[in-house]
Amino acid sequence: MAWRPNENLLDGELSNRVPGKVTGWMRFFRRGKQPLRVVFDLAGDFHEDIRGSDIVLKNDNPADKNISLERDGTYMEGFDPMQRGTVGDMTAGFPLGPWTEELAHRLKTQLEINWQENGLSGTELEDRRRAVAATYAAKIAAGELYYPYVAYPLPRVVFRQRPGRARARPLRDHGYSTGNTSHGEEPARASPRPEEPRESIRQLHARDG
Repeated sequence: MAWRPNENLLDGELSNRVPGKVTGWMRFFRRGKQPLRVVFDLAGDFHEDIRGSDIVLKNDNPADKNISLERDGTYMEGFDPMQRGTVGDMTAGFPLGPWTEELAHRLKTQLEINWQENGLSGTELEDRRRAVAATYAAKIAAGELYYPYVAYPLPRVVFRQRPGRARARPLRDHGYSTGNTSHGEEPARASPRPEEPRESIRQLHARDG
């Protein structure tokens, strides 16, 4: 089961102030019950646009997703209040600056590694190189801004069920791109959905990388 508790979210905060670690909490609305407070202890970092920051989440219109699913009870039934694991793609969708030749070269180098690992060669490899070069050149010429990795401007986290139940899958199918596309195309940015929580960022300190 893939958890998508966006509607249930009340508020929360995730912090990446310690390099290589994301900690924090979220509260989720539960129909007929008290809100569920969930603690996060994750390994990894936010993406570059918010690395070293706190993410503060607030949902002005929380509801139980089971209502829209026309189900009884609460959508949060069985949700593990202690979430551990590896950080997924967490970004606020802030741009890191305009596209440049240096940036394009760095991304092409990363793609070449991926293509080699995937065994691409011959005509297919050359076609990919030409397509990527044309795409990046157009972005540079247009003065487009570069957004790191993820198109969707909200964090993706890994949720698990309580011990003794089947473990939940990461939310890989919820509109978030990992940016590891084999074609090297940058994902189109999307606007926040009306029902998604608002997000504010507090920059705590600067870190290299």
